Amino acid sequence: MEPDYKTTQLQGVTDLTVVARIKEGAVSGAFNTFTYADRLRRALKVLNSIRQASRESALTASPFPDSVARFRTVHFFRFAVLPASEDMPHQQLLLNVTVDGGWEPYMRFIWQPMGSMLDLIFCHCEGYPLARLSSFKDYVAWVRDHELVGRFFFADSGATVTDNHYQRRLIDLVLKEGDSPAFDAAASALAEPARPATPARSAQAADIAFRALHAVAGLREYFPERADIASTASFNQEHVLRRFAQDLFADVRRWCLQPGRLAADKQWDALGTMFQDDKTWLALPSPPGAERVPTSHAKFSFAAVQAGIARAFPAGVTHGALVLIRVADPQRARRWLSNETFSEGASELAPGAVYKTVALTYGGLAQLGAPLAWRKCLPQEFIDGMAARASVLGDMQGNHPDHWTRPPRNWPPQLASTASHRGPPPLDINCVDILLQLRVALESDEAVRTGPGLAAVLQREIAALNDAPDNGIEVLSIQAMRHHPLRAGETLSRDHFGYVDGLSQPSLDTQQLTSQHWHDKVDTGELFLGHANHRGDGPGAMDAMLDNGSFLVVRKLRQHTATFEQRLQLAIKQLLPKASKVARAELRELLMAKLMGRHPNGKPLVNEIGLHDNDFDFRADRQGAQCPLQSHIRRSNPREPVPPLMTPPPRIARRGMSYGPRRGEIKDDEPHGIVFMAYNASIAEQFEVVQNWLTGGGSTGLPSSMHDPLLGVPEAGRSRIYRFQHQGQIMRIDLGDTPLVTLDWGLYAFAPSIAALRAIETQWDEDTQALKVAPVARNISM
Repeated sequence: MEPDYKTTQLQGVTDLTVVARIKEGAVSGAFNTFTYADRLRRALKVLNSIRQASRESALTASPFPDSVARFRTVHFFRFAVLPASEDMPHQQLLLNVTVDGGWEPYMRFIWQPMGSMLDLIFCHCEGYPLARLSSFKDYVAWVRDHELVGRFFFADSGATVTDNHYQRRLIDLVLKEGDSPAFDAAASALAEPARPATPARSAQAADIAFRALHAVAGLREYFPERADIASTASFNQEHVLRRFAQDLFADVRRWCLQPGRLAADKQWDALGTMFQDDKTWLALPSPPGAERVPTSHAKFSFAAVQAGIARAFPAGVTHGALVLIRVADPQRARRWLSNETFSEGASELAPGAVYKTVALTYGGLAQLGAPLAWRKCLPQEFIDGMAARASVLGDMQGNHPDHWTRPPRNWPPQLASTASHRGPPPLDINCVDILLQLRVALESDEAVRTGPGLAAVLQREIAALNDAPDNGIEVLSIQAMRHHPLRAGETLSRDHFGYVDGLSQPSLDTQQLTSQHWHDKVDTGELFLGHANHRGDGPGAMDAMLDNGSFLVVRKLRQHTATFEQRLQLAIKQLLPKASKVARAELRELLMAKLMGRHPNGKPLVNEIGLHDNDFDFRADRQGAQCPLQSHIRRSNPREPVPPLMTPPPRIARRGMSYGPRRGEIKDDEPHGIVFMAYNASIAEQFEVVQNWLTGGGSTGLPSSMHDPLLGVPEAGRSRIYRFQHQGQIMRIDLGDTPLVTLDWGLYAFAPSIAALRAIETQWDEDTQALKVAPVARNISM
């Protein structure tokens, strides 16, 4: 049965509707008698009047962004009190919000910076967990339980909030300097800042701020100091209002606590005299919150996890195979998984020995007998699968699942198509239950004439799977993979475009290169479940089947090298029509570097480099004069805290390999590219965020139309122009309206720990559907 997705999405815009029952009766502890519904209506009226006044009646725009606007990700935010009726005997509160990006990152956003506003409103509803006092896991669980299924959502376009701000600034720039020599350079450096600038003290700011503060402070009589809406007596109703006011008027509070000495400061203080009581209230100590000191409960070691996650495979690994498998007999398949020898993260095998790792899709977990109650507690994005997340990922047009080139049914080898036999139809992605990875270090290709182009040692390994009658699995499709031969002096292979691949990987190793600007050390919870992450989450409930496991993202990306080369040569011809062969080669290298953000050999473009080639950031290149704002590496890893939460950028462990003929041996545009594989603990808050940066609104403040030059999805009939600076000169590359990279297919899977794999046979009882491990928490990967 097809899942009934609650959240409606269109072109990366998410629409969310929540309905919650309003508490009945009078607010306890208040001097006057009024109901929770009465107080809620009054609070909403005050908030709306402040917003309306700042947008409509104010002579000048307010310098103070409110709780929603300051983070520039929300399109619309609506509240309504639904009256009681015969069909609905209780009054309810309805929230409808339209936001850029996915559901899970938005939940993180409203739980933290917008939490005080949601607390002020939803504290009137039954069972609402105050964001200030609850964990992220408990908070999103409540939202999920009160979310309505969306049936239809219309948006005029996929334009983001940043798009609208950027467009307004660009129009101003055109009107001001459109015909000046400086316009092109200014436009190339234009980007929306991460956060609005801090307003300066002035009479205008004082008038706007203190009047709005007075309106909010006027609600104090409706929020008595009584703890009937929180789980602890130390956080009462007045605390909810004060926490909201302190967040909304953060700049005002800072100025009240730290009076200045300049003329503007004195003018500010003088205008605020009539609001002294409100200022005093705002300056009270911040209400307490729940202590959030995340710790890990799982014991991590490289031997406890599968190979290729915490550490990349050894540099000598040259060949691989991705094996797509169906579960034919659940009991036998569980026995096979428990008894097969899979490679540990600490393994270093001799040349010719095969590394084996495995991951299970959500459908595979169901086929293996994982209990439904347990599976429902897995992250929603994993349950949904990649195809259902196309809108969030930016998999539009040719990359949409409707146009995927499905994996071929090419095993056993005699099933593959021949001149006289078309072969079976391609696979439905949903029938893939298990992903088996095989990797090996070989001195030569050891190719065979039969089968899907596998090295002989890998073909023997796969043949043994089908020859074993008791393993309960069926091999469906094989994708051969390789690393291209290393160039002299390089330790990483290059992809088909000619770029060194696999640089700047997140690391759990305690011993790393000393750095001055950037390091790759991450919390264990960024890669594995059962550990704290850098977003402040604890490890969740203990679960023997999840702890030390990681989620795997697989995307088969076809690279169009002929198109890529044509675009480079066209740009070279336009920029240097009469240049020498040497000059043209140097320009080609420069153009490739500007597209990627690094030179093809991995050397950085920025001038300020620390102790090694990966020791750099972009703080000294805010306008992209050295490394373009639109370049691939700058979009995928901005190397500094990112808005709206200003947390470290999400990291993923990339473990992909190339496929197809060796570089330089491609004939007639044979299919070739990268089997992208990445591990992370939260698909929604790590991989999907980065992927959304590449295909839509980026991390660098550019509009969604200026997506990644290499992985972006072009619109048919609309040529993509990539503009960048170099030594004070503006250059352009016409990337055309056809893609440089297309998505053949993709899926999400889960890579269990070594201990979990060994326990699969005994942990799940297929007959009783009973889970014989400690219960798992909801949304454990977030």
